[in-house]
Amino acid sequence: MRLSIKTKQVAGVTAIVGLAVLVLSGWYLVSLAQVLFAESRVRADLIAKTAYQQAFNVLERLPPGADPNLALRNDPGLRSILESRVYAADLLYAAIVDPKGVIVMHNDVTLTNQSLEPAGDLAALLDTGSTLEQLRTIFTTGGRKLEVRHALRFGTEDLGSLRVGVSTLLLRGDFENRLTTPLLTTLAVLVGASLLAMLLAQIALRPIHVIRGGLARLGRGETDVNVDLPRDDDLDELGDSFKQVTARLAAGRTELAGQKATLESVVDQLEDAVALFAPDGTLLFANP
Repeated sequence: MRLSIKTKQVAGVTAIVGLAVLVLSGWYLVSLAQVLFAESRVRADLIAKTAYQQAFNVLERLPPGADPNLALRNDPGLRSILESRVYAADLLYAAIVDPKGVIVMHNDVTLTNQSLEPAGDLAALLDTGSTLEQLRTIFTTGGRKLEVRHALRFGTEDLGSLRVGVSTLLLRGDFENRLTTPLLTTLAVLVGASLLAMLLAQIALRPIHVIRGGLARLGRGETDVNVDLPRDDDLDELGDSFKQVTARLAAGRTELAGQKATLESVVDQLEDAVALFAPDGTLLFANP
């Protein structure tokens, strides 16, 4: 199927706009993923650092020979800090674990003394991971668990680490919610671009319609045809050319009419009968 010039123009403009929107959308997706991970890291860092400061204060007041893990576990201020992770929807847990990975303190008290499953390092993903890897992490089927970790040391003693878990499944929900407005905007831009392309195509093709109408009038035998083209250097030349063709056709018809009149006059003066018939026998011309 052959496409009209108008259809090609509309398709071309829409394709260009669509390509630009596609590039910008890719940049937006990457930027949004980075922003979401960075926001989660800031929230997790805030809890971990606050908990670390409180843990350090508890350990400073610890009597000689006392169990540091027990002191940490029984501190209400530290527990309230760990439980504050509920104010961030994407944070799964906040916990203190010993060097062997056993939970010393957790926002869920039922998990105390259990092993904390290993998780990916959110800081490493942001600092060294590629943007595509970050997007894949968000859209991993079933989600993944990442952690922000801070080592817990008191003097030369390694007491384990503070860990705050981040859910990529919850991040993906936030990611998809933030995409609603950009997707609607993209759709509106594409529709607007198509409508604008149709309007521009109509304006650009108007001279062609005008010339086509003039040719149709010439075909019907009119000789005083004049086309009204927009004022433009290229179109002015085209209009002048059309006027020249019209003038030549008018002159040719005038000359032909004169030759016909001369021929009829000569034939009328002949003494012999002269008649002109059509193929179907119809009389077209005859002298007296």
